[in-house]
Amino acid sequence: MKFLFILFFFCSNSFAQINKSKSAKISFGTTILAFLTSDTAWLAADTKLAEVNTHTHDTTYQQSTKIYKNKDVYYGFCGIEDFNSTDGISFEPKSILDSLLKSKKSLKEIYPLFNDITFNKVNDIAYWLYRNSRSEYDANIGIELFACVFIGYENKKLHSYTVAYEIDPTSTGLNRIKKANDYSYTGDTTMFFVGYAKEIREMLAKGQYKFNFKNVKNELPCLIKKEADLYKTKVGMPVDEFVIYSNGDKFAKGLFCNNPVSLFKKSK
Repeated sequence: MKFLFILFFFCSNSFAQINKSKSAKISFGTTILAFLTSDTAWLAADTKLAEVNTHTHDTTYQQSTKIYKNKDVYYGFCGIEDFNSTDGISFEPKSILDSLLKSKKSLKEIYPLFNDITFNKVNDIAYWLYRNSRSEYDANIGIELFACVFIGYENKKLHSYTVAYEIDPTSTGLNRIKKANDYSYTGDTTMFFVGYAKEIREMLAKGQYKFNFKNVKNELPCLIKKEADLYKTKVGMPVDEFVIYSNGDKFAKGLFCNNPVSLFKKSK
């Protein structure tokens, strides 16, 4: 009888540990827009942060700044911004990039290092989700699981880099992610859209609309509001924005869309 009790206790405790090891908290969401001209850049993001508990399937929301400055580099993350599981898998991209920026390497040198580190980390998370939280895995197919935009001046010129990965639904092995499409448009102005930016991408791809880049500061919140209206649980107002110049920057917090009717003009 004593043996059976010990066996029951061992099995119950082991089962509890297994269940415990299969839970995680994930912070994700975001729409990030970056516009660059020859001498000025704008970096904007929404402020709605969703945290999902994969064990209880509860989602909590809060407002959070998602674009940052480290020395002369400006950056933002979308998709998974923070991941911690009870079985030891963790991912804090801000800490990773900040650590790399402490070195005296150029952005050109930092980019491949950050790319390699985050690819491996995000792939581990995707495989974890596939094994332990299939509903969350499926919910993130078709959208960047993780993306980052970072911008900075080097040698008096603006440089920008993007890192973006999405789940590869055709994969059957340990490698579960692939490089996401580079949603950028280059002309007189280079534009990057990462995260939840379906409406913006479709408008540009169809050539249906054009933007007034002389009024970018006021237009970016309206662009993000289109995504917030579409993805109410993922993206939310207000918007934070950096305007980046060769001799400094301006930071605007808590921006809203003030003139949505006249924002978009149909191209001829």
